[in-house]
Amino acid sequence: MSPEVKGGRTPLLFAAKLHLVSAFHLAGAVGGGDPPSLVETMHRTATINVFLAVAFFGLWMGAKAKPLAASVTGFVLLIVAQIFNCILNPAMLVESVAALITLGFLIRSIRAAKAAREWEKQPT
Repeated sequence: MSPEVKGGRTPLLFAAKLHLVSAFHLAGAVGGGDPPSLVETMHRTATINVFLAVAFFGLWMGAKAKPLAASVTGFVLLIVAQIFNCILNPAMLVESVAALITLGFLIRSIRAAKAAREWEKQPT
């Protein structure tokens, strides 16, 4: 695997870690004195973030075999997740800033995967 593709997998792992940390933060942010509806909403959001973390971790692992497909899928998944996140909870825009940075790196990994694919197609 070329160094460009190996480095291009890192944003997928970062997105997985970002969603996992966010899930733990959301789950721990509510306590016994909070309204039940708030507790339920925060736990539901934390659960969704855990599933997103698992998805990004799976894409990170799959990027060894198919880096372009994994990078594009991760890019689309992160955009859709952040759009829904901003629609449902505009207060989470701080997390969206980190996601935008990750999107920039995912674009870089898509370019690296495309370059690696072209490099592999060249006759030796």
